[in-house]
Amino acid sequence: MRTGSELEADRMRLLAIVRLLEIIGEAAGATWEQCRQAHPELPWGKMVATHNRLIHGYRDVDPGVVASIAQTNLPDLIYALEHILE
Repeated sequence: MRTGSELEADRMRLLAIVRLLEIIGEAAGATWEQCRQAHPELPWGKMVATHNRLIHGYRDVDPGVVASIAQTNLPDLIYALEHILE
């Protein structure tokens, strides 16, 4: 587990996680509406909003928020997606 300040000091890891979140948000935005409706348990809007915030406000990215998303939200998202794909 890394804190925001630890993540900020590890620039390569920070940029990698930010890029991952951008890709997730881009994919969420490109997902068919039928799929979104079939899986309302997924935070489609939050994924897209995170993408937009990262893409359009990079200078304002808070490493603490990125660390929190990576540690709190991503494991749940991965778990949900794995079950959907089974």
